Amino acid sequence: MAYDARDNDSASFSAFDRYVKDAPGDPVGWYYHGYAHGKAGRLESAVADLTRAITMRMPGPNAYRFRALSFLAMGNAAKSCADGTAAATLGDASAAALVLKHCQ
Repeated sequence: MAYDARDNDSASFSAFDRYVKDAPGDPVGWYYHGYAHGKAGRLESAVADLTRAITMRMPGPNAYRFRALSFLAMGNAAKSCADGTAAATLGDASAAALVLKHCQ
């Protein structure tokens, strides 16, 4: 997280990559791995990692929110709206705003 806070994407991704290799059963690790992919513009990889975090029951709305944003950037409005709705249902106000803006 410290690397991410300093916008050191390469070091951040390397740290998250090591973490998911060491703790592959932790959905939070896959969430941050996907987040790092997304921040670097690797949207398909971000979606795959975020999907893994969701499948592993990552708590809260964050994985859905960032997967929605990845889908939106990829031009897939239907999947973005579905994930935005899921995140909003889990209490994410920014996702609720995204749904209102893009999913009417």
